[in-house]
Amino acid sequence: MDNFYEILEVPSTATEKEIQRAYRELVQVWHPDRFQGNPELLKRAEEKTKQLNVAFRHLSNPQLRSQHDESLIRARTASEGSSGHPSGPPPAQHDQEIALVVCPNPACEVGLRIPTKRRLKVACPRCNTRFMYDSTLESAWNVHIPEGSEDVGTSQAENRSAAFLRSALRKPIVWGILIVALLVILNSGRPVSQPSPSSTMSHQSSMPKERSVVVPPVGTRTGDSGSSSHASSEAGQNLSRPIPSAERQPISRPTGTRIGRYRVPHGRGNLRIVNGTDLDAVVRLGEYAEQRRLLVSLYVKAGQEAVIHDIGEGAYRLAFSLGIDWDQATKGFRRHKAYQVFDEPFEFQETREVREVRTDEGLEVQTTIGSTQAVITLHRVPGGRARTSSIDDKTFDRLFEDRE
Repeated sequence: MDNFYEILEVPSTATEKEIQRAYRELVQVWHPDRFQGNPELLKRAEEKTKQLNVAFRHLSNPQLRSQHDESLIRARTASEGSSGHPSGPPPAQHDQEIALVVCPNPACEVGLRIPTKRRLKVACPRCNTRFMYDSTLESAWNVHIPEGSEDVGTSQAENRSAAFLRSALRKPIVWGILIVALLVILNSGRPVSQPSPSSTMSHQSSMPKERSVVVPPVGTRTGDSGSSSHASSEAGQNLSRPIPSAERQPISRPTGTRIGRYRVPHGRGNLRIVNGTDLDAVVRLGEYAEQRRLLVSLYVKAGQEAVIHDIGEGAYRLAFSLGIDWDQATKGFRRHKAYQVFDEPFEFQETREVREVRTDEGLEVQTTIGSTQAVITLHRVPGGRARTSSIDDKTFDRLFEDRE
């Protein structure tokens, strides 16, 4: 008996919206139009699409879904009864397939028991926070916190801060510290000006002679009418004005620069990367298999594009970082950093078409080899089919394993 939940890759507790979202994403992945050049994959895609349609029709109908759940329970009970003992461990001890994950909402932070599949969409039952979780990376991203769910923690923190401030302001010593700090701040902001001769004379007449001391400015000589023009020009300058400093220009690399080794399997596929953002980018291409080996990192400046040539057949994972001011030591950006990963893999395939051609010498067999020519953009475009998710820097570093 088919398990429609496994076909749609959703848990048995999935909501109607989650079932619709999973169905749409899987239909896009297995749509037969994507495999017109490969008869074997085309046949498999047609069968998979039929299974998805049947599963969605049953799970989107409450009555059919209830009947399906009862059928699954009867089938599980029958299999356990025929064997004389449960076919698997009890539900409470069911495999090491359960991971304890903390809700990423700071106001909630409840522990969630999540099946350790490769990648899941999780919804917290307490605060309804939704996020993506990958058990192989042990990381969550693309977190969506509903409005109002984060006000609990912030309001409690604000109440504690307000109570502490009110109790502190009741103490006289706190007021004294605040007044002294305010006077220091006001005095530190005043410019230092040179005394004028008139102010110096009036100051001398009001003070006792033994305490009347006038310090001349540096670079001038008192009582000397023949001072140089250089000394007089320095004395006339405003010494309190700060000297402007030149700002360092952000560091960049030429488009197409390889960051590290290049080890893409040789083939006939090409991948054109278009960076339509205002930031520079480093695009990482790696294996989508369990090894997750990093194949190449390519630098693409803002508003420019680059091409990765001669890519062999296979499935590849693609991620990229955005930012400005490149740091060669850490191989990352210093400012305005952002990280994205494409949700679905990129498949590069080669197709061969054999046909007979009549020539003057007779019939000849010609073989035409086609390959995937893909184009990706690092910015949103109308009609684009690829989707990305935001991740943090730690997840970005763990996506691939950079080894020999």
